[in-house]
Formats: sequence, C-alpha cells, structure tokens
Amino acid sequence: MVSIWWQCRISIEWLYKALDTLTERERKLIEALFFEEMTEREVAHSLGISQPDVHKQKNKILKKLKHFLEK
Repeated sequence: MVSIWWQCRISIEWLYKALDTLTERERKLIEALFFEEMTEREVAHSLGISQPDVHKQKNKILKKLKHFLEK
C-alpha cells in the first residue's frame, strides 16, 4: 500500500513539472496569486496590466496546467 506521504510527494513533483512548462511571465503570475497570495489587483499593478487581464490570463494558465496534469 502506498503511503499518503509518498502520494503527496509524487503530486508535488508533478505540480512542479507542470509549472516548468509555463513561460516566465505565466509562472510569475501564478506564483504571485497562489504562492505569495497577492490579489488579482495587486498582480495587475505589479505587472502593469489590468485586473481583468490578470483574471483572463490566470484562467488560461490554469487550463494549461490542468491539461498537463491530466496526461
């Protein structure tokens, strides 16, 4: 039986592999939103784009990550 710890480790490794498929800009956006817990508005300000653009890009990137992880 596979331990929960091992399953989590494998999941984390796949997540990092998926993040490696992103462009630098995409990765910065995702890291800011999900790892640094910035708001979309804060990310928009730091990247010099609008909040709706951040929202659209976030959704596009999450779909890209989901597609990679479902392979």
